[in-house]
Amino acid sequence: MPRYFKAKKINTVIRGTAESAPENFWVFNNGITILTRGLKGEEGGDSIEVDGISIINGAQTTGSIGSVPDGFPLTSANVLCRIIKCSDSDTVQSIVKFNNTQNVITTWDQYSNAPEQKRIQNEFESLGHTYSLKRGFSEATNLIGVEQVANSLISFSGDYASGNIGKNYIFETKSLYNKCFDSKKASHILFVYALSKSIDEIRLELKSKDKLINIEERQLKLLKYLRFKNFCIAIISKNLETILGFPIETSEVSFTTYASNVKNKSFYDLIASWLPIVRIVTTYLANKYHDNFSEIIQREDALHEVGVDLSTFIYTSFMSNPNPGVESFKLMVDPHK
Repeated sequence: MPRYFKAKKINTVIRGTAESAPENFWVFNNGITILTRGLKGEEGGDSIEVDGISIINGAQTTGSIGSVPDGFPLTSANVLCRIIKCSDSDTVQSIVKFNNTQNVITTWDQYSNAPEQKRIQNEFESLGHTYSLKRGFSEATNLIGVEQVANSLISFSGDYASGNIGKNYIFETKSLYNKCFDSKKASHILFVYALSKSIDEIRLELKSKDKLINIEERQLKLLKYLRFKNFCIAIISKNLETILGFPIETSEVSFTTYASNVKNKSFYDLIASWLPIVRIVTTYLANKYHDNFSEIIQREDALHEVGVDLSTFIYTSFMSNPNPGVESFKLMVDPHK
């Protein structure tokens, strides 16, 4: 049986426990292992504060819990969690290796040392950005890495379904890996990953608000949905020509060389540049699909169905009332056409 189907079967069992016997979840499940740079909190206290986290073992557990539909009470579901504080890169790699001895990691290792990854890393360095090729917990300066960008890249290509299966599936499927990285420039990866992080930024922004208006509640509901982020990346990619008002090459579109250089625009600046577009799209989707998104995303033609309506909305809206944030964003885009 292929590893993907084995993993899918395991995920179904984990999710089933969360749905039918949440009080026994911690007994039946192995839990998760997390790496962090720092820990704060009193021993025996009710809470601790962690400075950055990376789940190195337990992605199936977190993904399965996240896929539980609304309506299942999870308040009694507890998850065993082991948190390891470590900042030494060599030790981190050993921790990752020995915590995943039951999984095949040679494919990941092979790709992290592949010529195209070294090329991409060099291109990032020439732009002043750090691109990590090591799996696991990155140093504070490593904002971007091969491990983090794969799901966003495959979703931007339109294949959000593979993005929702998980990054391991991408690295274990040669055709998907090639679609993500072959001939891809660092500036394109930067462009797509900044979009991904901008979606996270809006979700965090809404979560931090004390009170939300109705449309914000709908937005947050969608943004909390496990499979929404990759779909959102795909739908923005599909409608990017309409948003920008000029033709693009989807597999190559990027920030301009000037905007990509960290001397001119920080990574956080690039994330912020996407926010006007992401706000428009998530507001539209939240208004129209907040009640039936879980049903819509299961349809084979979901991207086309939602994309047609969104394209019409964007075109008519921008023609009558151009958005200043979007207009500024356009100046930063190299369409590669």
